[in-house]
Order: sequence, then structure tokens, then C-alpha cells
Amino acid sequence: VEVDLAYYENPEYHDSLHRAQREAPYRPTRIVKGLAQVGQSAVSLLAMAGLLLAFHWGVAAVLFAVSIPGVFVKLRHSGRMYAWSRQATPRERRAWYYHWMMTDGGHAKEIRLFGLGALFRERFRELRAALRRERIGLLGRRAAADFAAQAAATAAVFATYGFIAFEAVAGSITLG
Repeated sequence: VEVDLAYYENPEYHDSLHRAQREAPYRPTRIVKGLAQVGQSAVSLLAMAGLLLAFHWGVAAVLFAVSIPGVFVKLRHSGRMYAWSRQATPRERRAWYYHWMMTDGGHAKEIRLFGLGALFRERFRELRAALRRERIGLLGRRAAADFAAQAAATAAVFATYGFIAFEAVAGSITLG
């Protein structure tokens, strides 16, 4: 009620409002779950680090080092996804507008009277297809980078198992 009328004509205002409305149903619970998972992971990390350091400091260092690329991959691609989301918001709002105009009963008469159905349908499909292609491209690049980082981490874990087996066979440690 008290907002200046200029806000209603500002596309940045509508973009941020659209993002807020889109993310409001799930974002708060996702943040709380993420914080709880960080706490749980921190406790697990400390326990595993203590165990590995008690065994051999080199094993802990190698496993820590191979986890770093995975963290950088996630940070890099989450930044890219966030930037894309902000850049794609105006097109998403436009697609939502076409969808709303075609499916809302209040506009059916005007859509038919002016013959706008085919035009709106085509523009909606083009916008959604472009957004889908961009999102799939981003997710595909992220999946490839995640695969490479996870493959390196998996190889390091198996190398660690090999080292532990070698130490057990050599008699430096016992199986217990």
C-alpha cells in the first residue's frame, strides 16, 4: 500500500518478486536442512580426520587434498547457476505471462477475438525451450565436472585402501 508506484513499473522489482515467489515454498526448509547437514558433516569429518591421523598423517592429507576439487566444482557451478537464474528471470516471467494469458478464463475472449492463441503458444514454447536448453547445458557441464572430481576422489580412496592393505601385509598394522 505504501510502495511508490514507480516500483510497479520497474522490471528489476518484478524479477526479484518473481524469484521470491518461486523460491518461497521450499527455500527456508532447504536452508535449515543444509545447516543441519553441515553440522552433521563437520562432526563426521572431525571423527574421520582423527581416525586417519592416528593411522597415518599422509592418508589424511591425500584424502583431504582430493576432496578440494569437488568443493571448487560445486562452488563454481552453483555461482554459474545463480547468475543464470538471475539473468533468466525476465524470460521466465514472460513465459509465465503467456501461460497465464492462455490458461486464465478471464482472457479467453480477447485471445480468441484477436487471434492471439497461436502467437502466444509459439512464444511460450520458444521461451521455455530456450530456458530448458540453457539449464540442461549448465547441468550437463556441472555433471561432467562432478564426475571428474568424484573419479579422482574415488581413485584416491582405492589407493588408500591399497596402502592400508600393503601395510597390513607388511606387518606394520594389524587387521583389527
